[in-house]
Amino acid sequence: MAEKEEEIIIIEEEDAAEISDEELHVRYIEEYHPKLRDNKIVWIALGVFFLLMLILLIVLMEDDPRPPKTSQITIEKEQTEEEVIKSLTPSQVEKMITRADFLYEQGQKDDALGLYQKIAMYSEAVSYYNLGVAQMKNKQYEEAINKFDLAIKNNENLCVSALNAAVCALELNAYDQFNKYINQAQAYLPKELESPLYSYYYALINYYKGNYLESLSPLEHRSSDEYEALQDQIQAQVFTLFSSYNDAIAALEKKYQDESALSLGLLYANLGDMVMAKKYLRSAIQQGISPSQTQMALALVNVKSGQLTPAANLLDNITDMYPQEVYTHYPVEAFLKESLFDVNLAQKNFHDNIIHNPQTIYQILFYFSPYKIFNANQSISYIRKGNASIAIDNVAYGKHQLNKSAALSNVNNNIAQAIQMALNFELLKANAKLKQLLELYPRHSIVHYNLALTYAQMGDMPMAHKHFLKSYYLDEQNYLSGAYTIMTSKLIHQENEKLLRIFKDNLAHEPDNDEFDFYRALIDFNENNYPATYHWLEKDKKENPLHLAFDTLIAMSMKKSEMAKTYSEKLIHQLPNDILPHLLYIDTHFAHEEQKTFARHALTHLKRQTFSMQDYYHGPFITRYLYTQYAQITGSLHPLREMLQDRMRFDKKEPSDIIQNLALVNIYTQNFEEAYTLYNELIDTYKQQDSKTLFLAAMAATGAKHPANAIALLELARRKNPYHYESRYALGLLYLQTEDNKGAAISFRHIKESDFYSQYFDFKIKKTN
Repeated sequence: MAEKEEEIIIIEEEDAAEISDEELHVRYIEEYHPKLRDNKIVWIALGVFFLLMLILLIVLMEDDPRPPKTSQITIEKEQTEEEVIKSLTPSQVEKMITRADFLYEQGQKDDALGLYQKIAMYSEAVSYYNLGVAQMKNKQYEEAINKFDLAIKNNENLCVSALNAAVCALELNAYDQFNKYINQAQAYLPKELESPLYSYYYALINYYKGNYLESLSPLEHRSSDEYEALQDQIQAQVFTLFSSYNDAIAALEKKYQDESALSLGLLYANLGDMVMAKKYLRSAIQQGISPSQTQMALALVNVKSGQLTPAANLLDNITDMYPQEVYTHYPVEAFLKESLFDVNLAQKNFHDNIIHNPQTIYQILFYFSPYKIFNANQSISYIRKGNASIAIDNVAYGKHQLNKSAALSNVNNNIAQAIQMALNFELLKANAKLKQLLELYPRHSIVHYNLALTYAQMGDMPMAHKHFLKSYYLDEQNYLSGAYTIMTSKLIHQENEKLLRIFKDNLAHEPDNDEFDFYRALIDFNENNYPATYHWLEKDKKENPLHLAFDTLIAMSMKKSEMAKTYSEKLIHQLPNDILPHLLYIDTHFAHEEQKTFARHALTHLKRQTFSMQDYYHGPFITRYLYTQYAQITGSLHPLREMLQDRMRFDKKEPSDIIQNLALVNIYTQNFEEAYTLYNELIDTYKQQDSKTLFLAAMAATGAKHPANAIALLELARRKNPYHYESRYALGLLYLQTEDNKGAAISFRHIKESDFYSQYFDFKIKKTN
C-alpha cells in the first residue's frame, strides 16, 4: 500500500453544528485582523461563513479508507493481545489505524476510539500525531494539543501537527496558543517543500493568519491536484472576503459539489441574480444543508425580489420550527434607498415617476381637474316654480319650492367660497369648509366631488376615493367622479370590477363628444391601454388645462416626444404662473439630456419665470413633491431648505404647510432627526394624521435610526390605509429588524403584487462585532 498522506483534521462538519460558524471566524478576524472588518461582505456577512467552516473543517482522508482484510494481519492464538500488538510492524499498525478511521467515519465511534486507545496503550509504533487526530475527532481538544506537542517533539509531521494544534486552540478560544501553533506551522512549512501538498499547506497557513491575498497565489498555482474541490472552496471563500463574487462563483462552479449550494445561493444573491440564488438555495434545502439558515436565506431572497407571499410563508414555517435559531443567521437592517439621495439617479427617477408611477400621474391630473360649481339654472327653476304656486294659491307647495331654492343657494354659496380657497392654494381651509358643508348636506354629489378633489390634491387617496365614490353613487351622471373613483381605487389597491363594468356600460350609451370621449380615454389610460387613447390625442377638441395635461402624459407614455413637447408648451402658455406646468415642460424637453446639461437647462428655464411660489408653499402635494425632486437634480436642495426655514419665521398663513415642505426637504437632505421632529409636530400639534404624512414620518424615523417609532407610525398609517403597499413593506422590514418574523409575515402577506418594488425602502444584513 502506498504511503498515506498526513491527515489534516480541522473540525468535523458535525462538530461544527454546535459552534456558531460566524462566531468562530469573526472572533478570530476581530481579535487579530481589525483592518479586515470593512472587507466583510454585506448581504451574506453571516451565512457565507458556513462555507468557511465546511472548507476548513473537513478531514483529509487516507488514500485507502477501506478496512484491511483480516488475512493481512496474522495473530497467533497462544499470544496475548498485548503481545500481538507489540509484535506488529509499523505498517501493520498503520493498517489498524486505517481500520479505526474507517469505523469512526461509519459512525462506530466507540469501537474506533477503543481501538485507538488499545493501540496507544500497548504499542510504541503508534504516532502521537494519529492519537492527536483521534482525540481531536472526539472533541478532546486539550488532550489532542498535548499529543500534537509530543508529535512535534518527536519530529513527527511537524507542519500538519502544528496546524491541527492551532485549530484545537481556536476551538478552546485560546488565542495565544493559536498564534503560537500557527506560527510554528509556518516555521515548519519549508520542511514540506518536497510534498505535493506544499501549496495547499501554504494556503491554509496564510488563510488562518489572515493573509488572504497571500493565500490566493498558491491556490491559483497548485503543486498538486489532490483535494481540488476543497482548494476551490477555499479559493472561493477568499474571493468572497474581497467581494469578488463572480470569481468566487466561478471557483465553486468549476467542480460543483452539492455542499456548495448554500454558498452559491448567497453569492448570487449578492450579485442581485435572484433567479440563480433561489435555484441554489432550494437545492441546499432539498439536501438538508443547515435548514434554518438556508430557509431564512431563501425567505430574504424572496423579500428582495418582491415575492412577498412565498417569503411570508417561509418566515412563518421556519420561525415555528426554529423559534430561537432563526434569528441568529441574518440580522436585518432596514434603510431608506440610496437612490433617493443619489443626484445621478434623481434625474432618471424624476422622469420615471412622472411616466411610470400611477401615484404621480394621477396626482398631476387631479392638480388640473376643475372644481364643480352649483347649478344656477336649477336654483332659478325652483324660484319660478315657487312663485307660480303662490300665484295660484298653492301656498304650501310654493313655500316648499322657495325653501329649497334658499337652501340650494346657501350650499351653492358655501361651495363657491370653498372653491375660491382651493384656487388660491388654501387647500386645508377649502377642505375644512367642505367637510362642514357635508355635515349639513351629506347627500350632495357636488360637495362630495369637491371634497374628494381637495383630498386628492393633498395626497390623501383613501379619503379621495371614499368621496369620489359617494359622489358617483349620488349622481351617476357625474362621470368625472366615476372615472376618478376607478383611478383612486387603483392607487389604494381596491379595484372594483363590478363598478368598472357598470361605469363602462353607462358610458357606452353616451354620445361621442369631447366630454364623454375624455372619460373613455381616462379609463383606457388607467388600464395602460395607451394605443386606445391615441384617438383622443388626434381629436380636435377644446384645449383646457386638464386636456393638455392629459395629452402630455399620454404622449410621454407612448414615447411621442415631439407631441409631448407641443402639449406642454401650450400648457405653460395657459398657466404661466403655476410651477407644475413648467416642471412638465422641463421633463418633456430635457429629460434625456446628461445630468449636468439637464440641470443647466432646467435652471435657465425656471429663472425666466416669475412664480409667486404660493402653489409650492400651500398648494397640492404633487407640486411640493416634484419641486423637491427637481431641487435635488439641480443641486438646489440646501438653498430651498434655507428659504423654507426663513419663511417659517414670518409666514402665519398656514404654518403646517411650510412645516410639511421643510420636513420633506429634510428627508432628501438626510437631516432625518429634524425631519422626524417636524413630522411629530404636524401629527401632534396640527393633527395631520393622514396615511401619507404618517408614512413620511416613518421614513424620517427610519433614517434617524428610531425603528420602534417608525413601526408605531407605520401601524397608524396602515390603519388609515390598509392597502398602502409601501407602508406594509416598510413595516415588514422593520419587524424583521426587530426580530419579529411573525409580524413581518403578516405585513408581507397583505401585499398582493407578485413583483413588488419599493421606491423608498430596502434592507441589508447588519455587520456584527
